[in-house]
Amino acid sequence: MKTTNSKERLSYIRKSLMQYRFISITTVVAVIVTTFMAVYSYISRSMPDFYSNIVYAVLAAAIHVDLKKNSNEKRSSILLLIYFLIVEIVLVFRLNPESLGHVILIIFPLLAYILTGRNRGLILSSLYSIGILFLLGVVRGGLPVWSIVLFLIASIIVSVICSVYESTGEMVISELEKTVTELEEQKQKIAEIAIHDELTGLYNRRWFNEQFPKEIQRCRRQNIPMGFFILDVDYFKQYNDNNGHLAGDHALQKVSAILQLELRRGGDMVFRLGGEEFGGIIAGDSREQLIRTCQRLCLAIEEAKIPRKYSEVSQFLTASIGLTILESSEDNRTEDDLYLAADEELYRAKDSGRNRVSVD
Repeated sequence: MKTTNSKERLSYIRKSLMQYRFISITTVVAVIVTTFMAVYSYISRSMPDFYSNIVYAVLAAAIHVDLKKNSNEKRSSILLLIYFLIVEIVLVFRLNPESLGHVILIIFPLLAYILTGRNRGLILSSLYSIGILFLLGVVRGGLPVWSIVLFLIASIIVSVICSVYESTGEMVISELEKTVTELEEQKQKIAEIAIHDELTGLYNRRWFNEQFPKEIQRCRRQNIPMGFFILDVDYFKQYNDNNGHLAGDHALQKVSAILQLELRRGGDMVFRLGGEEFGGIIAGDSREQLIRTCQRLCLAIEEAKIPRKYSEVSQFLTASIGLTILESSEDNRTEDDLYLAADEELYRAKDSGRNRVSVD
């Protein structure tokens, strides 16, 4: 949902920026053209045209300034449409009925499609065409049929072109967004692969090295206990020698699944540090709770009853855990210190008979 909202937001920003640029350019062109027409009218001594073109230039400039000042594309779009509606209604009465100049009246439908979209553009263009035909055929009267037909054909062509253009644009944007989504998904998959162990699906050593210092700092800031343990599968080399490496891989996957199932509290993270060695960052409210969590892990692995032969500990697969606990913000040990402490406790657990937890 968050990704979808972000895409919609980006799409809205992109459309607003395009509309802003279009209105800005259109108003500048309108100012230049109407100013040129005013000069031409003055030279031709057509004073009504001169004054009307001056008004057009001032209005176009006002819309441009308002857009630059307030960046309100919606309001500027409405003002620009009203502006060209007024200009083209005036042209209906100023153009020679016998001229081809009525084709210029298709500017409004074109702008309506561009500024308001296909559906609203179609409604506005239809209403505009009906109104212009009424003015041309009834109010002015005597307008040649070919001139009306020419206007209708030009309006229909503009409508079709704009509709096809927008549909094509939507298809292109849809394909681009689909491609971007696929690329983002691929990027996410690559990122996931980069931080996960291929065999077990747990976080890998690289991710552990990156996250361990951050978790230490977080627990110090929040002044909450944090446990870090190193878990080693007991006599795993012997297990591989007796059962084969494929069976060894399956056993590691089962152990990983147990760790993921048991460590589900917020803040719990499990890593495969290498070979049969796993690491865990665990959350808890107290030292005793963290110890019980690790003891539960040892028990869960043994109760999974993964069979093994020639074990000096159990007929099933077992594990030993070395645990160190960062109990308060006053504990200033580094990540290396904590890792070394957990590693020492792991060896102490092994020396004490394995299938147990040793804590500093």
